[in-house]
Amino acid sequence: MNCKEIENIITKFIRDEVEKTGLKNVVIGISGGIDSALVATLAVDSLGKGRVFGVLMPADKTAIQSDNFKDAEQLAKKLDIEYSIIPVTEIINMEYAIGNIKAFTRELRLRWGNIKARARMTILYDQAMQRKAIVLGTTNKTEMLLGYFTKYGDGGVDLEPIADLYKTEVFRLAKYLGISDNIINKPPSADLWDGQTDEDELGIKYSELDQILWWLIEEDYDARELKRELNKLTSIKDDSIIEKVLTIMSKNYHKICMPKSCKIGNIDIRTTIADNIRCNDGD
Repeated sequence: MNCKEIENIITKFIRDEVEKTGLKNVVIGISGGIDSALVATLAVDSLGKGRVFGVLMPADKTAIQSDNFKDAEQLAKKLDIEYSIIPVTEIINMEYAIGNIKAFTRELRLRWGNIKARARMTILYDQAMQRKAIVLGTTNKTEMLLGYFTKYGDGGVDLEPIADLYKTEVFRLAKYLGISDNIINKPPSADLWDGQTDEDELGIKYSELDQILWWLIEEDYDARELKRELNKLTSIKDDSIIEKVLTIMSKNYHKICMPKSCKIGNIDIRTTIADNIRCNDGD
């Protein structure tokens, strides 16, 4: 992995795509996790600190004491970017959203987690409108392939700068760019409820996930072929992980597709609009 080359590709992507919008600034939700830290760092490298605005969105006022919040604020200060703090529960009331509950079941945790993710998306777009900015996403390739994000939550953004980097590559690039060890070494988490971690929720370690996804996606192995060759190609011993990964991908596939439109006429509206814009731009 050539970190310098990848840094150059991503910073150029951010610069070029922001310029196309006619806007100058970007807004990013900074969580204290490695993905948002990496995107914020690359955005500053690309645009300069004066054009990057961070939004810290703890679950509630008490979460301001959490390690994630402290790491997020420390990153914003290190990058020397302007930022605001907007607790999610200031925007949405849990009891109003899902009722007055006595205990969280798994289903209720997921519902509340999705509500928080979508509230954060709403906050980011409001801040973007105020600052004449676009919203940068923080989803990596591992999450994208698995559909491991909230539809119209952290999946609701304008640009995805690291969506072609596997999670293990995110760690390597973050280390190369000098991101804090506090952020790099903590268990990845979407911070949707207390104690939640990505690997616990998925039931698979990222180091194993990326090996499986690499051979399925980059090397175009089918599941049966990979199962036969698993011990030779990877460090993984249990081949049941392949079915687990495929099940997650299949279950969440709808998240990575644009909403389908009922087709009546002969015109594909998205293609037609894109073609007209390119013509008007002289391309």
